[in-house]
Amino acid sequence: MNRKRYLLASLAVFIFIFAFEWVFHGVLLEDVYAQTPALWRPKTEMVHYMRWLFFGQLLFAFIFSYIFVLGYENKGIPEGFRYGFWIALLLSAGILVHYAVTPVSAGLVAAWILGTLAEMGLAGAIVAGLYKP
Repeated sequence: MNRKRYLLASLAVFIFIFAFEWVFHGVLLEDVYAQTPALWRPKTEMVHYMRWLFFGQLLFAFIFSYIFVLGYENKGIPEGFRYGFWIALLLSAGILVHYAVTPVSAGLVAAWILGTLAEMGLAGAIVAGLYKP
C-alpha cells in the first residue's frame, strides 16, 4: 500500500464529502428539512455537534478509501465509479431501513438515495484518481 497516496486520497474524499453534504443537505434540501422540524436538531444546537459530524465524515472517508485500496485493480476512474456505486447501494439499503422507522417523506428518501449515488460515485472517482500503489 502506498500510504502517502492513501492519506492524500482519504483527505481529498473527506473534503469532497464535507462540501457535498453541506451543499446537498444544508442548501438544496434545507426547505424539505424545514417541513419536519421536530425530527432534526435546531441549527443553534447543531453547532455543538459539528465535531461529531466532522469526525464521522473523516472516519468514513478513511474507511471508504481503505476498502478501495484493499481491492485496488488499477483500472482507473471507472473502477472508482463502480466502487462508489456499490457503496452507494449499501448505504441506500440503510436509507430504506431509516425510512421504515422514521416519519420522513418518500421524496426525501428518494433525494437521499440519488444524492448518495452521486456522492459515492464521485468519491470513488476521487480515490481512484489519486491512489497509485
